[in-house]
Amino acid sequence: MRLRRWAQAAMAGVLVGVVMPNAAGFPARIPAGQLGGPGPCTAAAPVIAANPAASGQKVYVYQPTGSGRPRIGGTCDDSARPVAFWTHAYGGNPGPATFIDNLVSNGFIVIASGYASLDSAAYAKRYATNDAGNALGTTLTSRADLTRAGFFGHSQGGGMSPGMLLRGVARGWGANALWLAMFAPAGMEGVGAAPAIDLPAHTRALVTTYSEDYVVDSRIGIEAWTAFDVPAASKEYLLVRSSTSGSDTLKAEHFTFGADNALGWYGTHRNTQALAECAILGSGCAAGNTNMGSWSNGVAVKPALSSRNAPPTDVDAWPGLVSCTDASYPRRAYCIAGD
Repeated sequence: MRLRRWAQAAMAGVLVGVVMPNAAGFPARIPAGQLGGPGPCTAAAPVIAANPAASGQKVYVYQPTGSGRPRIGGTCDDSARPVAFWTHAYGGNPGPATFIDNLVSNGFIVIASGYASLDSAAYAKRYATNDAGNALGTTLTSRADLTRAGFFGHSQGGGMSPGMLLRGVARGWGANALWLAMFAPAGMEGVGAAPAIDLPAHTRALVTTYSEDYVVDSRIGIEAWTAFDVPAASKEYLLVRSSTSGSDTLKAEHFTFGADNALGWYGTHRNTQALAECAILGSGCAAGNTNMGSWSNGVAVKPALSSRNAPPTDVDAWPGLVSCTDASYPRRAYCIAGD
């Protein structure tokens, strides 16, 4: 029943990365050139190809161009640029989106592969389909520096990202820099049966959940963060919280990912870029990612809560339509107690 309601929500279009507009009094976007803001690169026309692993699915390759110099070094039109592999949400698609544009503008190549998440017959094939698309995407450009690689996703795509990372690592990707960003992750498979998830020691990982996520149980993300077998300083769990100023409210919920407001800009764009810069440049790694900007009156938006050494004890009261204890979830035995 939970999965059916989730699918109905997806069919309504709420899981495909809908962008929420700014309202009166809401904070401004992050300015260009600052961490999380638009970068100096322009986007080349995307390269699009059919994924031979699944009929009707496509692979998109987005590439930066121009003479600008992004924060992560080099120039936008370098012959070798770091790669970010994007895995979309349940019911979503790999097509253009604000967060992809933001990464490309900051000098990243983004490879996005579609998979048939709404087709129950193909549901079990989504990992293989997405992985095949990632591999194909790397052949569609000569500029992918696969020694510097990141994996990120939202919702079901967030839960798939560790499995995608492990498949990429098996090909030798991410040898020099490796990062993983999961937003409101909805379950994980393909990461082994043991409580610990064995990521390469140099992986930098960020798990973000939202205080009023009524779609996905935040404990899934907390369990993932706890299970990652990397040094405590290399992984961060972030709980983005709702904030109110006067009559304006920034709600931290499942669709806050990539939203056109402070929680989207700081909680998605800024933190994804900060994670990648830490992995690539080794800078800013100790900096907190809790700042969510300020309201137009200068008052700070409620900061996120961050954990690096121990999981949070205050699990939010939203169990989610997709629960950590669902019978179909293979890691339910490791789910922590919660409200």
